[in-house]
Amino acid sequence: MNINRLYLLVLTHFRFNTRNRTAFFFTIIFPLIFIGVFGIAFQASDPTNTTIKIALINKDGGIPSNVVAQNSLGDDVVGLYYSEEFITLLGSITYADNSTNIFDIQEYEPNEEEKATEDVERRDKKGLLILNDDFSLGVLAAIRRLFELSDLEAANYPPDTFVTNVELRGDRSLLEFSIASSVLESVVTSYFAFGNPTNSGAIFEIVSDLTSEGFTIFDFIVPGLVVFAIINNMTTVALIAIRDVDTDLLGRLRLSKMKSWEYITALLISQMVMSFI
Repeated sequence: MNINRLYLLVLTHFRFNTRNRTAFFFTIIFPLIFIGVFGIAFQASDPTNTTIKIALINKDGGIPSNVVAQNSLGDDVVGLYYSEEFITLLGSITYADNSTNIFDIQEYEPNEEEKATEDVERRDKKGLLILNDDFSLGVLAAIRRLFELSDLEAANYPPDTFVTNVELRGDRSLLEFSIASSVLESVVTSYFAFGNPTNSGAIFEIVSDLTSEGFTIFDFIVPGLVVFAIINNMTTVALIAIRDVDTDLLGRLRLSKMKSWEYITALLISQMVMSFI
């Protein structure tokens, strides 16, 4: 192989790409326009403006009969499930700049935790929210602390130190999971605070113990872009070859010691350099 001859051929083709307006447009400018159009087209698919699917397991046991308590209106709360109100609240939350719901909540039975976990790992759901069996008691504990802060009497509520755990499991590498964890942490904190930032009856725990596997929008776009780039480069290569025939450059090269594979290799290398640029 004559390295110097190959280098001169690569340099010749590279100069053609930079000096010829048509070749320069389709090699450099057009791909940038193409990327911009795709970016605008898929802007609506931004996870910050789409509904996030969340699996939910509600283990809440409600307020047991051995708890003698009343809510802020003086009504008996035995048998109430505050988790139902909380789930309804989650399903009604929308983005600040539009009416799109942030969450699409799908409830699973407590004995379906394995199935819910598999759905998260397949990315059918972006996270698994678990409400423990003492969720309603955590609400009562928060109410008791609120009453005491307001100098109101409360009897037989859960102790002041009682808190419930609200757990969100998922894959932290997913953008949707990061958004969901941030929003849910704010919602849980506000729900148990009852308007008082110092009041709380729940600990929100983010557990990133799941590894999800599935396709994203990026996975579908990349193969198309790769195929487009290959086709675009093939067109440019054909144009250069035709130009070499028209200008009789190929005929003059055939009179030299250049081999056909050297010509093709130099042409491909020059196009690869332009593609990397």
